[in-house]
Amino acid sequence: MQGLELLDGVIRELEQTLAPLQKQIWQWSPQNVWPSSGENELVMRSEAAYELGAAGLSSVCCSCVTADAALAGEDRVELYGPDLAQITQDTPYARITLLQTRTFDSDDEAYRTAKELELVKYGVFPRGFMIRSSAVSGREQVRVAKSALRQGISFETVGGLFIRKLRENPAVLHARVLFVTDPAADYAALGALCKKSEQIVQALNHILDGLDLDCAHCEMKPLCDEVEGMKELHRKKLKIAKS
Repeated sequence: MQGLELLDGVIRELEQTLAPLQKQIWQWSPQNVWPSSGENELVMRSEAAYELGAAGLSSVCCSCVTADAALAGEDRVELYGPDLAQITQDTPYARITLLQTRTFDSDDEAYRTAKELELVKYGVFPRGFMIRSSAVSGREQVRVAKSALRQGISFETVGGLFIRKLRENPAVLHARVLFVTDPAADYAALGALCKKSEQIVQALNHILDGLDLDCAHCEMKPLCDEVEGMKELHRKKLKIAKS
């Protein structure tokens, strides 16, 4: 099995958490994307209309990779909550990216690709949409410029820019970008699932590096006990290490 199949369960749980909310869907078109500023643009507080995921408010950001077309087999943007033009004040925020990739020859290759794709967010610069991401906290805060709102910025076109960048990687077959601004969303649950996704990828790296193969003393044991398929992958790597 490919190690990244372990993320399929997380993707299903993310979708179940969002299922009670109303959503809008836009199919991606390479021509319908928001302009890029080419670098991380500074938007001063005085120039901003509001912040998404501002300090004191919920903020969640993560990406999950799968080879299952049924989970992420379409290039599209989804929005749960008001669009940028309807927001009038600082609001909680989540951006979740679901990626369908080609199948890989090895778990090692799958892991490396997942890490590469996670870093793509640091190379997307929508004009008037200043992104501040923290790999440590898993938060993403966005300052939206008043000028961008006047020019018609929307989650459809911002998400389109993310998809265009992600599709530059030949391993990516399809990308779904989910934005959440609904105050009723369970951001705590979304954050916990994103954290679980990150832990699975870390555990995969742990296993592939052959570290702490003694399960009784491994700090990853609680995750291996919880995630279906993790023990199987661990046993496979242990068998290889002993051969």
